[in-house]
Amino acid sequence: MDAAKGNHLIEQGQFIGAYELLINELSENPKSVAVVEISKKLSAQVRSRCMDLACNKATEMSAETHECEALLRLIIKLNGETIYG
Repeated sequence: MDAAKGNHLIEQGQFIGAYELLINELSENPKSVAVVEISKKLSAQVRSRCMDLACNKATEMSAETHECEALLRLIIKLNGETIYG
């Protein structure tokens, strides 16, 4: 896995792109330690973004909040985490 590319996407807030990269990598190498690490990093960042959106009255029920939560639910299925980490 190109961990640098995955990390770059996460740092840039391009969570969907990072998720798509993970899906592609998992199909090729499901036992890769790098994939698991990127997956956990991605879930932590998306979880944090979800919390930021949910805690703000202006964005708590926004489409972005719902999309972020849906993405988090997909990511945690990949790495076996719960919604809380």
